[in-house]
Amino acid sequence: MKMLGAFLLVAVLLTGCSEEPEPTGQTFDSDSRSTGLSTGCENSFRAAAQVDPMQDTLKDLYPLFDHCTSIKDWKIGDQAFPEALDGAAIRPLIKTMCRTHKPLKDAVLCLKL
Repeated sequence: MKMLGAFLLVAVLLTGCSEEPEPTGQTFDSDSRSTGLSTGCENSFRAAAQVDPMQDTLKDLYPLFDHCTSIKDWKIGDQAFPEALDGAAIRPLIKTMCRTHKPLKDAVLCLKL
C-alpha cells in the first residue's frame, strides 16, 4: 500500500512538472538581441556583422552613419555585434570616415563632430 501511495505521489509530481507554461502572447526571434537600438541601427549593425570578413569594405559601414546617430549607438551596436567593426576603435573610425568618405559628409553623426 505504501508503494502505491509513493507511486501516485511521484506520478502527480511528474504530471505537474510536465505541464507547458501558459502562453504570454509575446514572441521572440531566435536571433534577436535586445540592444535598445533603433530598428534601423540594429539592422545596419547586423548586416555589417554578416559580411564575409574577406570581402568587407568600409562602404559596408555606410548604413551605420544613416541609422546610428550617436557614439553611444555605435558602442551599443559594437557590443551586440562585435563582428561589424572587427575591434576598430569607434571614435577614430568615425572621425576618419567622416573626413575621408565624401558620401558621409552630410551624415548626422559626421555633422555632429
